[in-house]
Amino acid sequence: MKSKKITKEGYLKEFCLDLRLRKRKAVYIRSDIHERMEHVAHSLKGYNISLSALVTMILVRHINAYWPIHDQLAEEATKTLATPQAGKAKGDRVISTGKKGGSDGK
Repeated sequence: MKSKKITKEGYLKEFCLDLRLRKRKAVYIRSDIHERMEHVAHSLKGYNISLSALVTMILVRHINAYWPIHDQLAEEATKTLATPQAGKAKGDRVISTGKKGGSDGK
């Protein structure tokens, strides 16, 4: 994925807000991603950015940018799950993992 050109000032305005997070919930991410994000947040400590605030701002930007696509995909998935596949009884639906070899990924 190609990243947009952004100035240092734009980056700080977009991602380095001193957020006071309330009503928080845990989200599990891979440890290598956590370490990398922790490094980024630590390197920006002079801007009073926490790891939680940085991750929140990245997610907010992603959600705002891609929400229309998410809605389309969700609508398509709902239609797919609600429509019986050809040759199958109504209660006998097959859900694919998207991997080669069928629903079990083999």
